[in-house]
Amino acid sequence: MTNIQDSFKKFLKLLVEEGLVNNKKLRDKHHDIYEYYDRLRVLMSLCVSLCPELSFVALKDNPEEFKEEFNGDFVVGVLTPLGPAPIYCKLHYWKEFRFLTPDEYAPLISNNNKLSAQDRCIRFQSLTKMLIKSPKSDVVKAIEQSKTLKESQKPSALHKGIKEAPVIAPPSEDSDDVKAVTEAVNVITKILIKRNLIQYKKIQFGWNTSQDLLNLELELVCLFAALCPELSFASWKHYDGTMHEDDFVAGIYTPEGPVSFHFNEQYADRFSHDVWIDRGPMYDGYKHRDAINRIDSLTSWFASNKTSIEIIDFIYGNRRLDESRRPMKPD
Repeated sequence: MTNIQDSFKKFLKLLVEEGLVNNKKLRDKHHDIYEYYDRLRVLMSLCVSLCPELSFVALKDNPEEFKEEFNGDFVVGVLTPLGPAPIYCKLHYWKEFRFLTPDEYAPLISNNNKLSAQDRCIRFQSLTKMLIKSPKSDVVKAIEQSKTLKESQKPSALHKGIKEAPVIAPPSEDSDDVKAVTEAVNVITKILIKRNLIQYKKIQFGWNTSQDLLNLELELVCLFAALCPELSFASWKHYDGTMHEDDFVAGIYTPEGPVSFHFNEQYADRFSHDVWIDRGPMYDGYKHRDAINRIDSLTSWFASNKTSIEIIDFIYGNRRLDESRRPMKPD
């Protein structure tokens, strides 16, 4: 498999460099890379709406790291006990973080200009662990008083504001030729995956592999569960009592219905005991775009300063949702 895997990577790299393939439109069994980024963006937006005092959004990296503005990107992230944990987004998604006060510069992300995908996940995990054990106010105080973090990596350095909003360019459309070649590569990829000749999760797409994106997705779902356990769930069974081998389901209740994610059983202990239920909510056939809209709907509630109890009351009273798709009714 190694020779085929390496050859396939070189093949893809050549096609991308020649402008013949949009590698963000390449798919695994479930999603293309754009869709993975969609999920990460809305999960990050949801998490930072719950902890704005530990969150940042900025147009430039810290001057101690990089001197130039991003090329059509911005950075959003959270402060953790191990340092800032960022993700990068295209400027046309800037409005989705409008409830945060923007900073001109991001905190100093790392001390050596390098932050691997694994290091970033470890940072998210350190914040989640602390939030499970302590109230959010205590976590903010502990990060502020940390002796191991530089001043720009602490909450007091955030939210200095910027003078003007960014100019937002709409995303460009792929040409018909790029669409056709990309789809052809997707057909080849599907065949190679089905025959176990390549591992899709080890292919590099820009800065990340799809496995990197899946790992970060896990961290953000865990972080939300720590911030808001009353609107989170985890279960060893689907609603009908089934489950994929070696997996469990975890997810989020939203005003428009639940959104579920499947994770390997080795990550089950990342969720606190109070989010576990006997069976997950019933799947109602929602698709990728529906999931994005559902998470966005919950973010909008939190961004407008609604409490989780108010949201649960609304969800429980929403007669469009059957009983299996609602969280426990608050006492």
